[in-house]
Amino acid sequence: MRPRPRARRPARRASARVRADLTRFRLLSEAGARHAAVALSQILGRPLTLDVPWARVLPLEKVADMAGGASRVVCALSLKVYGEARGNLLVLFSREQIPVLLDLLVPRSSPGRNGNPDLHSLDEMERSALMEIGNILACAYLNALSRLLGVSLLPS
Repeated sequence: MRPRPRARRPARRASARVRADLTRFRLLSEAGARHAAVALSQILGRPLTLDVPWARVLPLEKVADMAGGASRVVCALSLKVYGEARGNLLVLFSREQIPVLLDLLVPRSSPGRNGNPDLHSLDEMERSALMEIGNILACAYLNALSRLLGVSLLPS
């Protein structure tokens, strides 16, 4: 009679692996954010830093909670990611960041700039400027990840 094999603990190994993968993902995200900051700095003609306080892989239904709850107002740009790795990329700006970002691209004295920090009253130029900032950040981020991972990552 053979001895019974010992039961493995796959959950512990899996959770350690997931933690290690998330750590690597956070480091890759920081590298992507540095590339995004450089791209936006070049366009704006001034130094800029971006922080990635955390990186998460979440199911879509958990995003509102992650962003501060359904009642918190944020500005978001959502992109589909195609290529060898597929998914979604969400760029979020808090309500407090919006006037700062707009002042970088569209000075308050510009024609068509209403200067109102209320997200619901942004005019077309202001919305376009925020979408452009989001696109620049997302594309630079994906390009950096693509190079670091050696896979094709294409934004929608």
